[in-house]
Amino acid sequence: MGVLCLLLLKLNQLSKQMRLVSVFYNGNEISVHNNMWNGVESVRYNGAEMVSKFSWLGATHTFTVEEEGQLVDYEVEIAFTLNGIQTNIWRNEEPLLIGINRGKTSFSL
Repeated sequence: MGVLCLLLLKLNQLSKQMRLVSVFYNGNEISVHNNMWNGVESVRYNGAEMVSKFSWLGATHTFTVEEEGQLVDYEVEIAFTLNGIQTNIWRNEEPLLIGINRGKTSFSL
């Protein structure tokens, strides 16, 4: 019984997503999360999940929110590279964070 409880506890820990990065802009937090065990990536805006996808090699996530009465488009790219998992974040096509080197060492869908 004790081994089964430890196994269930370990599986629960593996199912949680790891925060890769948080970016703050104008008082709002955009956070990128990944679970390497089940391949789920998600992006949160002020703690609320905006988009979630399955991807082992990385994907592009887009969402729109209202900020100060204006619609704002966000695009978040996650890529698996030889240097690990990296992220780019754009707000209305302007870069907030550029972490992906577009060389031969990155893979993204």
